[in-house]
Parts: sequence; C-alpha cells; structure tokens
Amino acid sequence: MRGLAVGCLVPALAGCGRGGGPMPIFPKGLSISLESGGFSPWLGRDLRKLDDVEKEAFGEAFARLTGKEVDFEVHGPRPWSVSAFRSGRTAWILLAGYEGWAVPDISGMTIHRFSDTWRYLGSSTFRTGYRMFLREAEPVTIPSLGVDAVRARTECAGPFGILPDGTRLPLFEQGMYQWQMYVLLDDRAALIRLEDDRHRMARNSYSTEIPMKGPVPPRRTAQEWARSLDSENPCEVLETLVWLTGFHLPSSKPRQENVNQESVEDSRLFEAVRDSPEIPAKLARLAASGNPWIREAARLPLYRPDDE
Repeated sequence: MRGLAVGCLVPALAGCGRGGGPMPIFPKGLSISLESGGFSPWLGRDLRKLDDVEKEAFGEAFARLTGKEVDFEVHGPRPWSVSAFRSGRTAWILLAGYEGWAVPDISGMTIHRFSDTWRYLGSSTFRTGYRMFLREAEPVTIPSLGVDAVRARTECAGPFGILPDGTRLPLFEQGMYQWQMYVLLDDRAALIRLEDDRHRMARNSYSTEIPMKGPVPPRRTAQEWARSLDSENPCEVLETLVWLTGFHLPSSKPRQENVNQESVEDSRLFEAVRDSPEIPAKLARLAASGNPWIREAARLPLYRPDDE
C-alpha cells in the first residue's frame, strides 16, 4: 500500500469556527512581521505551493533546524504550513500531512515542534484515518480550554450505502467528514475531540494495534487511567474520555496471526478501567462539567460489545 501503510505510523464545539468554537491563530489576511530566523520567511504560507527554488531553500532550512531531510513528495507527509503555537516549550509548529491518494489508503500527519528560538523539540506522527482523506489541517485557539490546538478535517472515501433518495451514506464512519482536534500534552500530540459533520461527538476506534485516528495512547496502568479523569487539565481529561468511550476489541476475542488487531493486553487494560467501580462516579461528576466537550463525552455510554 502506498503512503502510510498499515503498521508504519504511530474538533470542535457545535458551530466549529463560529462563536465560542476554535479560531484560527492567524486569520486570513493578517500581516505577520517577525525578525528573520527559523522558518519565518514561510509563516502563513501554503508550503504545498512552493516552486522548486523555494522548496530547495525551505529544505535547507529544515535540514539546518532538524538534522533531517524534507519530503515534498505527494505520497508522504509533506510540509503544509508553519505557524505560531503556544503550548509549554513549543512556540512554533510545522504541520506536514499526507492526504491519502488511493482507495483504500491511510492519511496521516506530523507535527514538528520548535522553541521560541527555533530549537527543534521533536515531532509527533500519527494516522488521521483509514479510507479517510485529510482535507484540512490548521492551528486554532480553543477559548473554552485556553489552549492552542491543531484541527484536522477528514473526508470519508467509502464504502458507501445509498439511501432511497439517492444520498450516499458512509457504512463504517459517522458523517461524510469528521473533525479531529489535537493538543500537545507533555510535548506529545493528544487527540481530545472527534466529531462528525453535524458536530456530534464520534467514537474513536482502538481495535487495531496502532489507532487509525490519532496517536498511540500513553502507556498507563488502569489506576493511572482512572486518576487521569480527576486531572485539573481538561485536555488530559478529554484525551482519556476519547480512549475510554472508544471501540475496543474484547479480550476474549481470538486474535488472528499477522492481522493488525488490538493486543489482548491492551483490551484487558481498557476493560479493567471501564469496569472499575470508581469510574461511574467519576463520569457522573464529569457529566455535570461546565465544559461542553467533557460533558458530552462523559454522558456517552461506554462501549460493551455484548450490548450490540
């Protein structure tokens, strides 16, 4: 499979982008004046539209800052944009995306992080969907959380069912397109929100060894996952709720050899957290949260295959 082959890679309030929803950090038409340095000459530009001379200059800057070679090929995560970003030590980010070109294919994204002096802090690479085309990726500010985030929009590539009126409906995805919202937690990317084209929360799936959407969940014990619901950081709570409300393979389901499936160990970990006697009280408390994303996620019934 071309692009992000299986196994190779480890959005917003109702009315997204309006009212209290996420807002672009650099609104269109805003003039940016900064001292030269790092990727400053390319701030606010669509890096996919650079000509060959500009690509060479950008590649030299990328190698100087990261010690790596840049990839502008369409079948790999290629540079999309450079933007300011306020999160811990991170002051600038470079977004690189792989749109997905074949059907089936797996789209993906890389977030490169830099300090205020353009020191390279590392990167996070993750998938954004199987049979999902990556159409948009941009930094936004989420006023209700007081953080900067990366918002991505992915579009379903099928398969589709056809309704009596001729409308196409995705068979395995919620909505024709979806919004994905990522923040940085401890210098790693974290998925804190997944919603459909009607801005309803969508469940993520962890039934594969590496999630098809978002980074690999952090390694935690069952007790640590439970405690994270009490975090004072709402983004950490949201990350946990995305994982806890997601689809998981039952630990009792036989695994097939050489098939990309969630490990029995990870399934048992999820089940231990889901079935912990302290979880209902924690979710009940969060269901009364003043944050609408936390409130909605905490009210979503936890996935139990036997309920289907």
